[in-house]
Amino acid sequence: MEATWTEKLTPEEEDRLIAKLTYEVKRRKLEVPVVFFLEMHKPLAGIAGNAAIATTPFFGSLVGLGNWQDYGRLFGSMKSVEKLIRSLEDPTEPIKPDEQKSLRNDSSEVTSNDDEESN
Repeated sequence: MEATWTEKLTPEEEDRLIAKLTYEVKRRKLEVPVVFFLEMHKPLAGIAGNAAIATTPFFGSLVGLGNWQDYGRLFGSMKSVEKLIRSLEDPTEPIKPDEQKSLRNDSSEVTSNDDEESN
């Protein structure tokens, strides 16, 4: 378990986590308070990563151990937090993380599950 916390996120993992967070925050229209909170606490990024380790027994069971570790590693890096802030400040509409996978795999065809669900 210790090795998981010390490993760095790959750029793909970091992008996936940031895309997921960005989508959820923008979907709820909470960009301003979240960016304000992140900017205010950005200098404490290293402490946030360590706090995630310390609170794993409680929060890991609530949100899933893998998720908690991934987000703990994301918020443990000031560069990742800055990248998340830039993503939240981007005025374009966020793409659903599931749709993002299909865009990367096949850029010529975009599938939407929303149309299928409404039928």
